[in-house]
Amino acid sequence: MSPADGEPTAMQAVDAGTSAAQDSPVTGARVTPDAVPGAPAAGTADADQAPTTPSPAPRRRLRWLWATLAGIAAAALVVVTAYMVVVTNGWREYASDLEASLEEVKALAAQDRADRDAMEERLAVVESQLETANARITDLANEEANALDSQAALRDAVEAMIECADKRQEIIRVLTNPSLYFPQGTNAVRAEVDAFCQEVQTSYYEKLAGE
Repeated sequence: MSPADGEPTAMQAVDAGTSAAQDSPVTGARVTPDAVPGAPAAGTADADQAPTTPSPAPRRRLRWLWATLAGIAAAALVVVTAYMVVVTNGWREYASDLEASLEEVKALAAQDRADRDAMEERLAVVESQLETANARITDLANEEANALDSQAALRDAVEAMIECADKRQEIIRVLTNPSLYFPQGTNAVRAEVDAFCQEVQTSYYEKLAGE
């Protein structure tokens, strides 16, 4: 059939569509055949049949959250580690100072013990020397007393001997001078002087033997 028989041609269909898409005289809005009431929307069936694709935004937010938490955890670990290092070094220095103080105290205690032992030894020597000195003083005192006694005895003996010699000299003088005499007799005086001199001599020798 030819176009003259009344069937629309392709060009006529396009023109009809174009005319239908012209502005509506009532609202002034652009009216298309798809906007005709009752007509199905273009692509509706295809949209109902196409699968839904999830949006990538939530995944990006989760990655950012985990990255932030990991950064905070790493920073906290670094801070804690640094703090532990500082605290450990502080305790090490404190322990080192305590050890040094302990060694110093031990050295002082050892020196004090050595000084005390030396002092005790010195004190023992001084005590021994003091005992020796006291004993020597006692001996010297006894010797001095004995010496004084000996000197006194010797002095008495010397005086007695001098007296004995004087009496003997008196007897000799009487015997050599006829004008002199003893009233009790020369022999009696001579016997008395001999006894006195013998006693002095005996006492002197006994004293020497006692020393």
